[in-house]
Amino acid sequence: MRETDVTDLVFLCVGILVGLLIGSLSMTVAGIPVSLGSGGGALLSGLVFGWINFKRPGTGDMPQPAVHLLKDLGLAVFVACVGLSAGPDA
Repeated sequence: MRETDVTDLVFLCVGILVGLLIGSLSMTVAGIPVSLGSGGGALLSGLVFGWINFKRPGTGDMPQPAVHLLKDLGLAVFVACVGLSAGPDA
């Protein structure tokens, strides 16, 4: 991996937007609406944009400290959301 000091914000924002758009799509199967949701859209978008970054190094660069921050912050927010949604039932 290349070392960089700047984040490719356009690549990052397009990835997030595409993930949200994919997650908002819905189709009806046997009368039941089915969609990936924002989590599934983000997962699919992350896989595609990660593959693009792998095939074209330099596209979507991000400094290592920023990557670690997003990983840690994302995990903390995920745990907080799961805890808050499960708390009232407990």
